[in-house]
Amino acid sequence: MTQLFVEILSEEIPARMQQKGAMDFKELMTKRLRDEGLTYDTIKVLYSPRRLALVIDGLPAQTETKTIERKGPRVDAPSKAIEGFLASTGLSIEQCERRTLPKGDFLFAVIEEEKRQTKDILPKVIHDGIKSISWPNTMRWASGTDSWIRPVHGIIALFGETTLPLTLSFGDDQDRIKAGSTTTGHRFMSPDAFSVSDFKDYIGKLKNSFVMVDPDQRRAKIMEDAEALVHQKGLRLRRDASLLEEVTGLVEWPVVLMGRIEERFMALPPEILSTSMKVHQRYFSVEDSDGHLAPYFIFVANVEAFDKGQTIIAGNERVLGARLSDAAFFWDQDRKKPLEELLPRLELISFHEKLGTLAEKGNRLESLTGALARNINISKEKACHAARLCKADLVTEMVYEFPELQGTMGGYYAAAEGISSEVATAIKEHYKPRGAGDDCPQSTLGAVLALADRLDTLVGFFAVGLRPTGSKDPFALRRAVLGIIRLQEEGIDLTFDQLVQEAYPLYKTILDGISEVLSEKEVMESLKSFYQERLKVYWKDRGHRQDVINAVMASGLSEPLGAVKKRLVSLETFLEDPDGAGKDLLIAYKRAANILEAANFQEYDPGFLTSCSSNFTEEAEKKLWATLEKTAPEVDQYQQAGDYKQALSLLADLREPLDTYFDQVTVNADDPKVRQSRLGTLARFRVLMRKIADFSQID
Repeated sequence: MTQLFVEILSEEIPARMQQKGAMDFKELMTKRLRDEGLTYDTIKVLYSPRRLALVIDGLPAQTETKTIERKGPRVDAPSKAIEGFLASTGLSIEQCERRTLPKGDFLFAVIEEEKRQTKDILPKVIHDGIKSISWPNTMRWASGTDSWIRPVHGIIALFGETTLPLTLSFGDDQDRIKAGSTTTGHRFMSPDAFSVSDFKDYIGKLKNSFVMVDPDQRRAKIMEDAEALVHQKGLRLRRDASLLEEVTGLVEWPVVLMGRIEERFMALPPEILSTSMKVHQRYFSVEDSDGHLAPYFIFVANVEAFDKGQTIIAGNERVLGARLSDAAFFWDQDRKKPLEELLPRLELISFHEKLGTLAEKGNRLESLTGALARNINISKEKACHAARLCKADLVTEMVYEFPELQGTMGGYYAAAEGISSEVATAIKEHYKPRGAGDDCPQSTLGAVLALADRLDTLVGFFAVGLRPTGSKDPFALRRAVLGIIRLQEEGIDLTFDQLVQEAYPLYKTILDGISEVLSEKEVMESLKSFYQERLKVYWKDRGHRQDVINAVMASGLSEPLGAVKKRLVSLETFLEDPDGAGKDLLIAYKRAANILEAANFQEYDPGFLTSCSSNFTEEAEKKLWATLEKTAPEVDQYQQAGDYKQALSLLADLREPLDTYFDQVTVNADDPKVRQSRLGTLARFRVLMRKIADFSQID
């Protein structure tokens, strides 16, 4: 068994593309090796800004002999079909076997594939793997037509002690890159070339040349050194996973340093400081034990300086100071005008060519938020005030410079001009949740405004036929509906139907001027389907059982989503009860449902049920009927109170009279009236169960 080691040395690959490129290379190599009949023990990829490295252990020196059978045409097929088959196999007709199958006699080619040397197979496998990596975009740097993510400078391709005969061409002869066993270290600290004998030798020599090619090691070192620096000052690092991942992809030899923020900038809102540091400079924020921003920042250099980084620190402090000076200027300038005076400028900004301007969206939000506020009993006046001003900060200098701060700055500007704290907080929160890991608004007013904003967007785009298709979602409508789901779960006590019914009429003026639009009914149907699809995915991703999700949703979403979620959780707990009560009831339900299905018995007619009990002859069926009569209103009562645990407990008590019923009563009696009455009893039980969920969908 032999090791294969490959390294591609290039100009700096963008940080956001490194991991995807490395994983693509690994998958491509895995597939090609499998296609060639080569097995291995382990495969691993490493990456840094200037290199992708792959190591495969346990490759055999040669492939195994194998027999390949190919079925051909019938022996009496047209001559051209037979000739084509023979040409593809390289055999003559005498060398083929004739086999009798149910549909006739067929030709079969039995080909013995000889052993092949692995070292002869690998060059093309590696070549195709490197050239087939899927990059978001590529570049050309030579006279040829081939391209890659960045100019390639060298390739290592070692199979054991053998350098494989691999050549990559990106143009004419002078642009050909031949694989060897040499590479270079850090661009500045150790730029000289050196040879390696295998992967272990490569890792050791790279480390001595100031390159840490393993991203996990770089990531761990950055965190460890950063934590040590802030700990020395009694502070703590504000963790940011996405920033850590990006910085890890920017350096080959991480050197973590700490700089200081000028005291005069600490009066700025903390979001301005942290956003400026992260977005423009890739700096980590530092906070004190109370979670307040501290006047320090952490950054990662790619070089060890002779003065322990003091010159680098001073340079970064100057750059950050310039950035924050601009931010301070924007902060002062933006506060000179109240938000109300900025609203006319929203008339110059298009929300969407078919859906009007941001000013028109603001007017719709004001009406919609007011209507929602009325339905959930919060101040309509404050809700409308927050909705009217929530988009005003989009025309401020600060948000123009830092789009990430939209909403946040509006809240600060509202508070600065003396607007009530409830309104200012709602403006600040109304973009939440921005993503799957973000928190929902803490205030009810903020949650209502956030929901109205997403709802207006969803209804508008669906009304003009701009629903997401496949993987394309240019207007982030999937994220919008997930935001609505989370806000409903947090306590917005309105059903999705109610929300759409409030939002659609507000588009009337705009939609009247468009030739092809969906009606309110069509939008409702399309949006409900979209909403339910996303809801199923959302709950499945959070660990809920798919069959229980389907069962609960099949019984309807007429309740507020928070209540439906409680029903889902209660049913899952009930079904997983160690006493088996849930499973026992499910068995009884399935038995009743199967009998009804076999009899093709539709939902019962309430008028029929008022008289069917007079046809009962057996004590067991009278007892079951009496139990259903008593249980049904109690289940309704607990369900309306949201106590699904107790409602399910009452349903579980039906198991005993049901078992007795099935043991002692013949449902399909000869007398038609008796048979219908007994089927009606089971139908009533089924309908009672369906108030909680459609149990037929539960495994």
